[in-house]
Amino acid sequence: MTATADKPGVVFTEDGAIHTLSNGNVIHYRKVNGIFYHSETPGAVVRALENARSCCRRRVRLYYGDSALGRDWLDEVGMEGSIGNSMGPLKIPILLSNRRSHGGPGLLDHCIVKLKWATGGIIYQHPRYHTGTFTIREIGSEEMCGGENFRAKGFTHAVDVDNHNHANFRSVQEAERYVRRMTS
Repeated sequence: MTATADKPGVVFTEDGAIHTLSNGNVIHYRKVNGIFYHSETPGAVVRALENARSCCRRRVRLYYGDSALGRDWLDEVGMEGSIGNSMGPLKIPILLSNRRSHGGPGLLDHCIVKLKWATGGIIYQHPRYHTGTFTIREIGSEEMCGGENFRAKGFTHAVDVDNHNHANFRSVQEAERYVRRMTS
């Protein structure tokens, strides 16, 4: 079978696969232990994911980011679970949200800048991993978002990353917990 932009599909090669999407984009994969990883995924990330996948649904936390610079994107939602793999001929790594899960989203394995066990312990970290500089500040009485006053909505403290507002909280303690979680 030959995949082209007008005829999407998957072509399997000796050491991987080429997947042509319906929009014409092409993804190249390499095969490791029967699982297909994005061709740009570093070997250290593949080894870390294979380690996590073999650990009987032990929970991990993923950190996506700019894989060239090591900068964390600071994603929060849907970043914890166990590593599994999809079914079918093109098995890709997926994130299983809990023990009862049989499916989940495919990983952006080529964008992983850090991977750690949910209970602690780093499995992989990009050599130049960084999050930016977090600061906590009190929200000013005049600060607005979407035409609404932050203070009137009950927000008292903001977390800025590299001097840009990133998140807002109803107490300094909530802001401190957030910074600890995002930087651990």
